[in-house]
Amino acid sequence: MENDYIKQLIPEVKKLIGEVAREVFTKSSKDFREKLQYENKARREELEFATNLREEKFEKERKEREDLLEKEILKHEAKLVRERNEHEAKLERERNEHEAKLERERKEYEAKLERERNEHDAKLEKERKEREELLEAKHAKEKKDHEAKLKRERNEHDAKLEKERKEREELLEAKHAKEKKDHEEKLEKEMKVFKKQMKELSWQIGGIGNSNRSNAEEFFFRSFEKSMSIEDLSFDYITANMNRYKKKSNLQGQYDIVLNNCDTTLVVEVKYKLTPEYVEHFYRKSLPKFKRLFPEFADHKLYGAVASFSDQDNARQLATQYGLFVLGQSGQSLKVLNKKACQI
Repeated sequence: MENDYIKQLIPEVKKLIGEVAREVFTKSSKDFREKLQYENKARREELEFATNLREEKFEKERKEREDLLEKEILKHEAKLVRERNEHEAKLERERNEHEAKLERERKEYEAKLERERNEHDAKLEKERKEREELLEAKHAKEKKDHEAKLKRERNEHDAKLEKERKEREELLEAKHAKEKKDHEEKLEKEMKVFKKQMKELSWQIGGIGNSNRSNAEEFFFRSFEKSMSIEDLSFDYITANMNRYKKKSNLQGQYDIVLNNCDTTLVVEVKYKLTPEYVEHFYRKSLPKFKRLFPEFADHKLYGAVASFSDQDNARQLATQYGLFVLGQSGQSLKVLNKKACQI
């Protein structure tokens, strides 16, 4: 604005200078200089006054513009704050709405997944049950077929075994009948010899009676001859005073009473009074060589027994510890003093 004002004064100044120049030439120099100085001074004062007015006006306008600008700035800042707050509130609402939407979508997706998983589990469970039913039906059929096959094979095997058993029984019965007949004939001969010996022995001791040992042997032989059994063992044959000598191995043995059937043999050592020495000799020496002296009993189950009217030094207890049957007398009968013996 000040420049515009100066630009307006320039033509006037030029015009004034021209007039002054013309007057210089027409008036005297002194008066002209004085007048010119006065006019110049007046002009300068007027110009200075005008300039001051212009500057004051310009300053006032500047301050007004600055105040207005400050107000505009404050107003604009307030507007920006309002817009920012509104925008932030809008963003917050949109964020909350978006989060709510995402939460709803997440829940819907999870619910959908849960339904699909339940449906898939139900499908798998159904397929599993169907497979199990098929497998059970298949296994039941296979089991039934296998059991039928096993039953047929078992029946065939049982029939074969039964046939073989009957054949073996017939052969064994025939063999046992022959052996029994031979044994009875042999036993009868041995008993005749035994009675003859006993008679001779009785005659030799003056008719007083048999010795204690012979009495014991006679008693236990007759008792076994009546029962032909001991506990759960039954026998078909009984032999007294079995003697044998084996030259090749120089073995010799004598056994008071021997009972046997088709697969089991019982060897009985008889003493009037049983002592630990008798038990030891019978268990450790006589019994171990029985099957070597009598190989016809090699496949038999072998049991041992000691029989006496009395004992000393716990001889019967020792025999029980060795797994032998222990026999005694009860009136006119044989009594088994222990209930179980071991196979030798």
